[in-house]
Amino acid sequence: MVHLAPAAPPDPLRHLLGGDSWLVAVARAIAGSPAWHDANSVTIVVREGEPARLGILGRFDPAMLSRLAGLSWQLRHLLPRLHYVTYEEAARLAERLAAKLADRFGLDTIRNMHFMAVPRGGHIVLGMLAYVLGLRHEQLEAPPTPDQPIVLVDDIAISGNRLKRFLAVRPGLDLAVFQT
Repeated sequence: MVHLAPAAPPDPLRHLLGGDSWLVAVARAIAGSPAWHDANSVTIVVREGEPARLGILGRFDPAMLSRLAGLSWQLRHLLPRLHYVTYEEAARLAERLAAKLADRFGLDTIRNMHFMAVPRGGHIVLGMLAYVLGLRHEQLEAPPTPDQPIVLVDDIAISGNRLKRFLAVRPGLDLAVFQT
């Protein structure tokens, strides 16, 4: 058994997750992770209350134990700092991102760039960004040649694992520049 001691999320997020049952929502999110497809017979146990407890039962290889150690750290140190973003705030942030891209590359260059979303939340951010920048449909597809600039868009990057998996199945994207 691996014991995780998550810290409570901020009150606005805690309310959205179900008030006192926020830990069940966190356990559901963990259970929905594709990382569990590699694990055999895993059970997640939740004890609500103070202090909240979350345990994961199963047989784990060293790689999975390492992933669980990282998850434990994230639950203790990052969960309390998560911030719920309203649609209005997301729209303002998309405008801010568009302005940063325009300042960095210029609008003429942006008109020739291609944009791809890192699933899942990246699609939402890219949709908002495409609206603000007035991107054409063909700019939202992979570039026809590997030498054309591409912007990868994601909603959040905590560990970089999702982006790593995204890039791993796209060998043509062998050079990536990250900005947060």
